[in-house]
Amino acid sequence: MDQDNSGGTIVISDEELRSLTDAIHKRHGIDFSCYEPKSLKRRVVRVLHIFKLNTIHDLWVKILKDHSFIFPFMDEISVGLTAMFRDPVLWRKMRHVLKEDFNNRRDFSIWHAGSSSGEEVYTMGIVLKEAGYNKLVTARATDISKQAMETAKNGEYHKIKFKDYEQNYKEYNPAGVLTAYCNEHGDVIKMNTALISH
Repeated sequence: MDQDNSGGTIVISDEELRSLTDAIHKRHGIDFSCYEPKSLKRRVVRVLHIFKLNTIHDLWVKILKDHSFIFPFMDEISVGLTAMFRDPVLWRKMRHVLKEDFNNRRDFSIWHAGSSSGEEVYTMGIVLKEAGYNKLVTARATDISKQAMETAKNGEYHKIKFKDYEQNYKEYNPAGVLTAYCNEHGDVIKMNTALISH
């Protein structure tokens, strides 16, 4: 309950956290019930510091009064866990399923829920291309973080991350070259956005 934004420790009680998350759920429909409370408290404290708010009550009022504040709030609260070709075995299986089970279908739809910064969406685009599937695919990517969605649309990732992505891709397709699907611009790798929009 003791809040101090002048460099002291901020402690949030369970009741305060519950009151905040209940208010967000009622106002914006975002459910925090699956979040681990200790981790969520740490992130809320971080938000207080970032937005120079002195108490959790100030945060509560700002979220309820400023409808658009939920977007920067969620950008700071959410943690995107994603990587291109994460779990290469699964993607090899997906390529096989596309070739064997979907080849006769005229079209199909994909929903990337919680797509974070879009690595999974680009991965699916590459898998579709390498499976030789050239019929209509409608894909929708959604995420609670506006910032993550902007990154996904731009398809720009830092070179450091990309080294891991290349390793994952090599496990998925030892004969392929991931850089065939992107261009390098200094420290940034830009994916070919045609992979996700046709």
